[in-house]
Amino acid sequence: MQSVTIDEAGAAIAEAISGEHFDWYVAITRGGMVPACAIAQRTGMHQVDTFCCKSYDKNRQRHNLDCSYKGYFHLKNQRVLVIDDLVHTGKTMHRALVILSLFGARKIKTAAIYKKVGSIVEPDYYLHEIPESEWVKFPWETDNG
Repeated sequence: MQSVTIDEAGAAIAEAISGEHFDWYVAITRGGMVPACAIAQRTGMHQVDTFCCKSYDKNRQRHNLDCSYKGYFHLKNQRVLVIDDLVHTGKTMHRALVILSLFGARKIKTAAIYKKVGSIVEPDYYLHEIPESEWVKFPWETDNG
């Protein structure tokens, strides 16, 4: 697997989206929060929100997708970039896209550092595609789940 620092990832995605205009970034928690911050720092974005989902436990066992979200009424007619560190199956990103669309976001694009082969969602922007079986451990993760 190609290793990438958060600075490199933030810079690369910021460069890739430089021709776009977004009103909001939405980070998928928790993994997307660090990349979203790195991208926001480089693009001057101050409007960053979160979409909360969990599908793994601290033992890296996958469970049903558990998402909790609030009203995203402020995203109506807005251009949104949804950011995550990794798109594995694509179910989390897909859920975010559905929910944000229901709240009336005008344009939604997606970004991730890594995308796994076989994901049901193809991010608009990603740095590396990796095998489905490969486990990624990011520097900001702990073993606390």
